[in-house]
Amino acid sequence: MRIICFIATLILLGSFVGAQEVIVTDEAGPQPIPLVFEESRSEEPTEALETIQLFDIPLEDDLQTYIFEQAEERGVDPAIVIAIIKRESNFDILAVGDEGNSLGLMQIQPRWSVDRRKELECDNLLHPYQNIKVGIDILADLMEEEETLEWVLMAYNGGNAYADRLTKEGRVSEYAKKVIEMSEELIFKEG
Repeated sequence: MRIICFIATLILLGSFVGAQEVIVTDEAGPQPIPLVFEESRSEEPTEALETIQLFDIPLEDDLQTYIFEQAEERGVDPAIVIAIIKRESNFDILAVGDEGNSLGLMQIQPRWSVDRRKELECDNLLHPYQNIKVGIDILADLMEEEETLEWVLMAYNGGNAYADRLTKEGRVSEYAKKVIEMSEELIFKEG
């Protein structure tokens, strides 16, 4: 709890005194994480995606479009991604949870994603575009296990062994149920 309060204090102080980074510790040791972001999109949205209907949620249109692009590319339902973001961070790009162990929109734990982040060239989990790229990559890999959506969501939230145990017991976690419910309740923007 102390770590969360300390990090939250740093973020709040940063917003008042112009700090440019916060220090987060992972298995590589303390790492500075910039609090000032530049959009890291490498290409313009495809023509097909320019006509997508976005959700009525507190995320900018460009970020939602990026979610749709990444999700389509990896075969992941964008509504599930949005629901995970709602459940994990309530759309707060600077969310820090699990006593400082989970970061960003999709609450990714740096210690479990070191190799993936290197492969994807994503070194800042508090950067919304990088966080989404890593989170969707995790979901896509879990989906390749050819399990149910419930299993994928339980594994995303608690790991494969956790998902296997609950599945073997014939149970579905409240997390998985809630994410599926939220994905079904999403409303599109008007206009």
